[in-house]
Amino acid sequence: MQEFEQHAINRVLNGDSSAYEDLVKRYEKSIVNYIYRYIINYEEALDIAQEVFVKAYYALDSYNNAFRFSTWLYRIARNTAIDWLRKKQLNTRSLDESRTYKDKDVALQVPTEDDTPEQMICNREFIRLFNDAVETLPAEYREVITLRHINHCSYLEIADICDIPIGTVKNRIFRGRELIRKKLEGKVL
Repeated sequence: MQEFEQHAINRVLNGDSSAYEDLVKRYEKSIVNYIYRYIINYEEALDIAQEVFVKAYYALDSYNNAFRFSTWLYRIARNTAIDWLRKKQLNTRSLDESRTYKDKDVALQVPTEDDTPEQMICNREFIRLFNDAVETLPAEYREVITLRHINHCSYLEIADICDIPIGTVKNRIFRGRELIRKKLEGKVL
């Protein structure tokens, strides 16, 4: 994977700007998803992702290939999302408030203990509830949970992206998981 990226980067740096499209296509969905999880606004996440790719394009000559391209790109996305958050007030929602689903008010609930973890993961409603719980986490926990469990980054990659020690990454993931567990505790689907 790194070889493909380096080849595309070299082509761009040698004047073939169309090669950058390959990099954008490879990372667009994951960057939009990461930013969305960070700011909880899909339309803005699309705009910010576009800004991230423009920034990355113009800074491509400063990319250090000793590090993974994805880590560098996520770092740009993180900084751009932080800048956006500083300008905007983040809207949060309470887990206690009901949601409207198919014209009915629905309380957050979790499947019974009879369900296996595999069944819960396959359950779309549980995934929605989980995502809602992730959205309510403080930004520092939401960020590492998103990078680890949604974008499947390693602890080391998360530490590089967030510019924090690996021990802090592990601690935030643990605390984030605990907050999610508490928010979903006692809810029945």
